[in-house]
Amino acid sequence: MTKIRKEAFANCIEEYLLSPDSFEQERFDASLYSICRQVVPDAVPGPGGRPLERNVLQGLCFSEHIDMVMLLLAHAFATLEDNTTREEFAGAIVEAMQSFAEPLADDALPCYPYPHFLLHGIACTTLDEVVDRLLANGRIIHETLADRARFMAVHGGPVALDHGICLRMEEGSVEDYLGICCYLVRSDEAQPHGTDTTFIAKACFFLDTSEKILYVLTVQGQRVLTGQKKRSRDYARLAAKLGMDPRAYVLDKVCGMAVAEQYVKVRVVTPRCHPMSIDHHEGFMARYEPVIRQAGIEEENGCYLERTLP
Repeated sequence: MTKIRKEAFANCIEEYLLSPDSFEQERFDASLYSICRQVVPDAVPGPGGRPLERNVLQGLCFSEHIDMVMLLLAHAFATLEDNTTREEFAGAIVEAMQSFAEPLADDALPCYPYPHFLLHGIACTTLDEVVDRLLANGRIIHETLADRARFMAVHGGPVALDHGICLRMEEGSVEDYLGICCYLVRSDEAQPHGTDTTFIAKACFFLDTSEKILYVLTVQGQRVLTGQKKRSRDYARLAAKLGMDPRAYVLDKVCGMAVAEQYVKVRVVTPRCHPMSIDHHEGFMARYEPVIRQAGIEEENGCYLERTLP
């Protein structure tokens, strides 16, 4: 069980809402955690029989992504229509953030999260809705971590497909950190990876095992590389062979996995509501909504497009 510095973080939230220009990365990030010394269990004692100790982080550390945390919180506060004060907002947010941190061991890997999934969809009209979404996002991350290894063992393949491609899975490592990255890659790719230039298309998702809903955070095609026209032509040829955009093809495969797991819905965060769109992230091309719809995910529901599964 780990604990954030609730009062310090609440003060930083209020400060940022009053004046975003006051933001300082190190100070704001440190408002969420403290560093303490703990005895290393089962370690050989040091000189004089003194127990070996190490620094341990208590709380959450967003590091260089703390600026996105504050921006998304400010964006959520700006959309409220219920006369919530800055103090009320900050207090509610820190309690919800502590609920996410509560089950984590001190210094565990999830104590160093990316904010993209945790804080997606929190732009709501009432404070209760903001808190409910944040609590749900945190719960879904924990449920994903609990089921991820099993899910990937069942569906992660690599699954050989037609046209010289295969479907692979790996643990998320960027904005999908703590989630699952499912991607298409050439079957003969020597070192396939879901975050470099080898993948053809990918979908990054999280598992709501309580409500049986699969949440897709990011949909991405291959990166455009200057001077590599053949690569672009190969992508277009593959789309023609598949009869759809490779990104839609991956989404459809993910929907098939959800059906096999007896999930009831697949939800995809719309490009305009993606945290990287709100952050005006350089290189984030928020023009893939037609791709989501091509995969049959068309029902509009707030910040999501969703598909009810059979």
